[in-house]
Amino acid sequence: YETPRMDHPTQKEIEGLNLIAHRWTMGDRFYKLANLHYNDPKLWWVIAWFNQKPTDSHYSFGDKVLIPKPLEVVLTTLRV
Repeated sequence: YETPRMDHPTQKEIEGLNLIAHRWTMGDRFYKLANLHYNDPKLWWVIAWFNQKPTDSHYSFGDKVLIPKPLEVVLTTLRV
């Protein structure tokens, strides 16, 4: 399988999003945040991609995670 190349959104594209700030705490996982905010744990990669931290282990307690919404706009930006 080939890994797709997805560029990070431009500042203009980011300005069109609603960003929900979340503080990383014990027990947090990308898939849990995706389930909470997108109703689909399989979309964990959207949060990882947007924050440019590919795995849960890249976070420490207290780090800020941004959840981009609305999902439809984020996916359109990614051309997915």
